[in-house]
Amino acid sequence: MHHLSPSHCLNTHLTDKSLYFSLFHAEETVESYEHLALRVLHSWEDIPEVGCRLVPEHIETRPLYHKDKPGMEQGRLQMWVDMFPKDMPQPGPPVDISPRKPKGYELRVIIWNTEDVILEDENIFTGQKSSDIYVKGWLKGLEDDKQETDVHYNSLTGEGNFNWRFLFPFQYLPAEKQMVITKRENIFSLEKMECKTPAVLVLQVWDFERLSSDDFLGKLAASSCSY
Repeated sequence: MHHLSPSHCLNTHLTDKSLYFSLFHAEETVESYEHLALRVLHSWEDIPEVGCRLVPEHIETRPLYHKDKPGMEQGRLQMWVDMFPKDMPQPGPPVDISPRKPKGYELRVIIWNTEDVILEDENIFTGQKSSDIYVKGWLKGLEDDKQETDVHYNSLTGEGNFNWRFLFPFQYLPAEKQMVITKRENIFSLEKMECKTPAVLVLQVWDFERLSSDDFLGKLAASSCSY
């Protein structure tokens, strides 16, 4: 390697803006020779006596377009261009870099019962505490699809019985463990925006009130990616 014995490799250490090089035998364990070689190349001009500035590899840039919006650049791709002699075998087939398409999934949640729920209401005559319990649920990012159980009235112990099922359809990318949400940013937007977010189930426990707004009692957020 340019006046260096082929049986040795370079290991670099950066200390106080001064670059020092130490030799070690190739038999020693190295975490990644690719990273080590890249760092040596980046610091090649700083090697005493034999160092020189290397010309960086040329990177091509190509604009990206979509057939639905001709002429409007949608991004850029940086790449290397390799030229092969004609007498060599043909290179491998092109790689499809189209964005992954999400798959339709359905999350099914069964609410059997609740325990130890806060007793929010108090009877003005007897002082007995109670709550009218119900549960709300939705997937984070899909708040328009909130669902509720029926109400378990006059719970005196914090226990509520429901046997209720929520069904949440959603679009999901298994490789990225992300949910894909497509919706308009606001009511004035003409086109829908697409965003990715983890699939997080949100459950809330509420106390039903007839004459005023309902009272919030508790909340649980659980990621469905771990199941």
